[in-house]
Amino acid sequence: MCVKKNLRLLRQTYLNLKNLKILYFIPLLFLFIILPFISIGYVISSGREEVTYYKIFAEFQRYIPFMATWWVVFGLKEYAEGDGKEILRVYKKGLIIDFFIIFFWYISHVISLFILYNIFLENYWLDFILISIQSLAFASSTFLFMFAFKTISIPFLINIFYEIFCMYANMNFLKFINILSEPRMDTINDLLIPYCPLLFLSLVFIFYGNAYYKRKAF
Repeated sequence: MCVKKNLRLLRQTYLNLKNLKILYFIPLLFLFIILPFISIGYVISSGREEVTYYKIFAEFQRYIPFMATWWVVFGLKEYAEGDGKEILRVYKKGLIIDFFIIFFWYISHVISLFILYNIFLENYWLDFILISIQSLAFASSTFLFMFAFKTISIPFLINIFYEIFCMYANMNFLKFINILSEPRMDTINDLLIPYCPLLFLSLVFIFYGNAYYKRKAF
């Protein structure tokens, strides 16, 4: 019975993503075309130097966490603002598992990207853990806001403005809310203190996003 339920859930997630049509491929465009193209440009201009690897790391943070929101938003859009959201809620009591299926599907593509970088350029696996946490933070906040406000436009605007802030704000007294990292991750200790609280906060966002879905779908 549990197996059949999980298979139905996977099939429903597959159909939700399939319904995106061409929009489904936007994250893949950024992961496997735009980011490698930028990286090749850095290698050509600066060679295989440390500054090149740092620039690529900065580009990872610029695109990968933000694009983690894409499939979450459009894959779960009907539950937030669709015309049939009231009917969907009758048959769908919660969306936490749906969220994690979509998120881990995205992260599996990021893993494929990092494998390619590890083969052809540089080892970014410690940075991958950081970027996965950042991606979960973006995706979970989107999940929360889309059900809190019952629209997908507000989460998109919040994410865009926050991304701009993180990249360009130089105000020291606001750096504590900037989840992007200037240095690369050299050891696991670089992750534990600043990013464990962020991981916990992301899980809280998912819990409250699901609570908003169950309470405010009507």
